[in-house]
Amino acid sequence: PALVLSAPGTAVAGHDGSPDRDEVSSLVAAVAEANQRMADVGSDIQIKQEGVNRALVEIAAARDTLAQARRDVVASDQALTDSQHAIEAAQQRFDRFAASTYMNGPSGALPLAQSPEEILAGASTQQTLTISFQRVRDDLLRRQTDQANKLSAATAARARAESAAADAQRRQDDAVAALRDAQQTFTAQRREVERLATERDSLKLDWSRPTGGGDSRRAQCRADVRADG
Repeated sequence: PALVLSAPGTAVAGHDGSPDRDEVSSLVAAVAEANQRMADVGSDIQIKQEGVNRALVEIAAARDTLAQARRDVVASDQALTDSQHAIEAAQQRFDRFAASTYMNGPSGALPLAQSPEEILAGASTQQTLTISFQRVRDDLLRRQTDQANKLSAATAARARAESAAADAQRRQDDAVAALRDAQQTFTAQRREVERLATERDSLKLDWSRPTGGGDSRRAQCRADVRADG
């Protein structure tokens, strides 16, 4: 029977028990193709490694953004708390003033007033203080509203940063997994190259052994095989 390849790179004996030129040439071609596939996988590994590097940079930036967003939430929350304390302190001061007025009566200057103008002046002072407190309180309430809005915005920014960081982590995990798969493929392809090269070298060795009448034909085939690679 003629010598054929029963599987990639596996030779079957011919009439005289030795490989012929087609089998050796086929193995030479198979080794070349396997080497090319291994080179392609090597290039793919480089691309996958670049993807991992980009993912690492991306997740580092996402984590920095998230850390800043969390600090902003803490600062905004503290500012809102401080604004509430300021309102409460202002209210307490006004309450003390109102209680003092209630207990002690109008300003001490009023009973001593000698004219309507002086009475109006004393009453105006109390009214001015009341109006002043209302203005301060309104201003503090506006500031509190601003702080509440800032806290709300900071909280939303933190949520977006957390989502972005989670997405970046998933992309990094995917990139690392893809790189690992490519490396495993490269290892398997390298072993295939080594197996095929061993078979090729074994056939070349068998071909180089003299077997009598076919020496001249083998010599020509050996020259052809060397020319093939």
